[in-house]
Amino acid sequence: MIQPVRLRTEYLVDPLGIDTSAPRLSWWLEADAGETAQSAYEIEVASTADGEAPLWASGRVAGSDQSHIEYAGRPLQSRESCRWRVRVWDEDGRPSPWSEPAHWEMGLLAPSDWEARWVAHPGATPRRPSLFRREFAVRPDLARARLYASARGTYVANVNGDLVSNAALRPGWTDYPSRIQYQVYDVTSLLTGGLNTVTAVLADGWYSGHVAWLGTDIYGTQPELLFQLELIYADGSRETVASGPGTRAGHGAWLTADILMGESRDGTLDDPAWLQPGFDDRDWVEAGGGRDELGPLVAECSEPVRPIEEVRAVSASPSLADDATVFDLGANIVGRVRLRVAGARGTELTVRHAEMLDAEGGLYVENLRTAKATDTYILNGSPDGETLEPAFTFHGFRYVEVRGLGSSLPADACTAVVLSSAFPAAGGFDCSDPLVNTLQANIVRGMRGNFVDIPTDCPQRDERAGWMGDAQVFVRTATCNGAVAPFFTKWLHDVVGTGGKYGFRDVAPMPLDYDRPGAPGWGDAGVIVPWILYRAYRDTRVLATAFPAMKRWVDGVAAANPDLLWKERRGNDYGDWLAVGEPAPKEVVASAYFARSLELIAQAARVLDKAADAIHYRELADGARAAFRSAYMTDGQMSEPSQTTCVLALHFALVDPAEREAVLDQLLECIAAADGHLSTGFLGVEHLLWVLDVGGRPDVAHELLKKRTFPSWGYSIDQGATTIWERWDGWTQDRGFQDPAMNSFNHYSLGSVGAWLYGRLLGLDLDPDLAGYGNAAICPRPGGDVTWARGWQETMAGRFEVSWRIEGDRFELDIEVPVNATADVRLPFHGPAARVAAGRHHFETAWGHAG
Repeated sequence: MIQPVRLRTEYLVDPLGIDTSAPRLSWWLEADAGETAQSAYEIEVASTADGEAPLWASGRVAGSDQSHIEYAGRPLQSRESCRWRVRVWDEDGRPSPWSEPAHWEMGLLAPSDWEARWVAHPGATPRRPSLFRREFAVRPDLARARLYASARGTYVANVNGDLVSNAALRPGWTDYPSRIQYQVYDVTSLLTGGLNTVTAVLADGWYSGHVAWLGTDIYGTQPELLFQLELIYADGSRETVASGPGTRAGHGAWLTADILMGESRDGTLDDPAWLQPGFDDRDWVEAGGGRDELGPLVAECSEPVRPIEEVRAVSASPSLADDATVFDLGANIVGRVRLRVAGARGTELTVRHAEMLDAEGGLYVENLRTAKATDTYILNGSPDGETLEPAFTFHGFRYVEVRGLGSSLPADACTAVVLSSAFPAAGGFDCSDPLVNTLQANIVRGMRGNFVDIPTDCPQRDERAGWMGDAQVFVRTATCNGAVAPFFTKWLHDVVGTGGKYGFRDVAPMPLDYDRPGAPGWGDAGVIVPWILYRAYRDTRVLATAFPAMKRWVDGVAAANPDLLWKERRGNDYGDWLAVGEPAPKEVVASAYFARSLELIAQAARVLDKAADAIHYRELADGARAAFRSAYMTDGQMSEPSQTTCVLALHFALVDPAEREAVLDQLLECIAAADGHLSTGFLGVEHLLWVLDVGGRPDVAHELLKKRTFPSWGYSIDQGATTIWERWDGWTQDRGFQDPAMNSFNHYSLGSVGAWLYGRLLGLDLDPDLAGYGNAAICPRPGGDVTWARGWQETMAGRFEVSWRIEGDRFELDIEVPVNATADVRLPFHGPAARVAAGRHHFETAWGHAG
């Protein structure tokens, strides 16, 4: 029997508060052996607020579609609670039972739905968090309650002393003038009959705190809070408790809180009674009115930042200072530290964070630049000890120094709380080689640490910005490891919204208003990231949303460069950023990316049924390709060969088929000239091993993958790296640390090799012609001394699994294809692929290829 399972609405499980008018519905399928495909589906949607009143019935729809089915019923209303279910028919026309129901709830869709007003603490001082509270009565017949909340800043909300969520840093970082997210919480279970209270702590966050290297007050000078608690009773009546008149404001134990600098709290000022009903707030002040206009509020559309893991310190050692302890967490992580300590009232503790230790064993903090990354606490002197943990900051660190107790602390006094946007894992990979497995673990850890509401370039220094070049080289690897569609969808709103007349900039959100276009490979992220999301998730909506800005981007470059070589209007032009050795000519790199963006826009136009655009950009793409070959190739070879220019020319299909072998030979010569090492930077490294592998030289690809001398992934691992470094030479044995002005030890860009681990070494990849894994391409490429690999990938179609091994003179492959999907399977170095249907499949063949 076939059965729909794991229902999703806009990628999410039972989301509260969405504001799209046509939510998209998706599901997986399970089936008995022998049932492999869906031939039709039927969806029913009902409004639970109206006693299961029907909203939409799709009727029986023929076809295999199981993802992104748009709701097509009557217009949805604010607050509307919807239940939906689906049934399907198998390939023989037999219907399944109805699925278990899933739910979604609409947010507040119109400004008139908001009774709340922005409030601020009229006596607030910069960087000091403010407290807000409001008491209210609840009748006994409460049916449900929803809290809608947002901030210009970051907030933590409670109801009757209980956190409404363990999410952190809400409402998240967006381009505040154009978009401010709000969240919806089901707080029904937190309320009781009688007197209740809703409270919140409000900090500067990205709004008025330190942002990157730019200082403070970038978006505004004072944080503001917005909340609206709606009480719905059994008789259908609704009462609203909202920020505005009647909201009280005060100060508590928080002295300062800043995302970059850290947090300070005075435990002697802490009075938890303020969280509870009945607290005497007569010494507090009436919360001041914030700005009059409600602002551009949008519903949160992705998973929030949450604690995803706790890591206990592996060691504790006395530091250079007699009264300090240095904890080693064993890995470079992102988040905050929870300490369990005891001390006299008024004792001040200083907690510093660092990724590395210096030569003397102290914290290496020079690479943090102006970010203090320091938390301080004044103890309240509790005889039972105290648990200390910040709420409005995060740090990138492996080592933690605690100073002020006058004695050392044991290792179990320190626990790191890892923070990340809480998207589910979507893939896994391991193999027989421990070095490669460590590389994969470092890629995932660095991705988690830098995917904190936006894709940041680094989590530790005074930057943590959404650099677009970094994101575009890594996005394919990200889709292999995580269910990142909502995460990138949220970020792309700011990529598109802050690009202005140029289409795209270098960074999103863009905290500066400056008249400069994006750089090659950075601005192109606005084209490449939506395309990769379409390819991985078959998401045409994200393509359609970005398409007008995509056109502005390439049209602007074309207008400045009528010969279709990207010589003018290159913005900051970072080239192949942080390459080692001879740099690739920037103009060649830029022109290659311009041709690539034109090609992808032509393909996107075809997907979106924009026939005129498809023709126009196909002609431009063909022209740019011809211009590239004419300008930068001579006699079928690159005129100025480098690893990166050869790689881009080959991977972007800028050379003719008859020229590929000659350009590949040039690439091999460049590798040989680098003593068998890579020399690529951010833009070249993603495609390097792919090009070698596809070109018939997997042996060289594996040699580079396994290299342990500088520069290589293995070299950093042998120096103790537990994340991907920003630069190949972040620390070397002969020179020590690189320039601290730019030397992050957690920076995912050079980890873009992860997509090759899945797609070629494991052999689980997208069909080149079909988006969304409806059909997967399974073609393992063993090499080097790897004797087995295994992995999995969760897709819109379901979960694929691949496992292969070499035993003696036999190669064995086991795969599992999800129901309603297929796979083209090609054994290594053997003929054409064979298409298989859903189910488990085993293959064997003789093995004697040198790899």
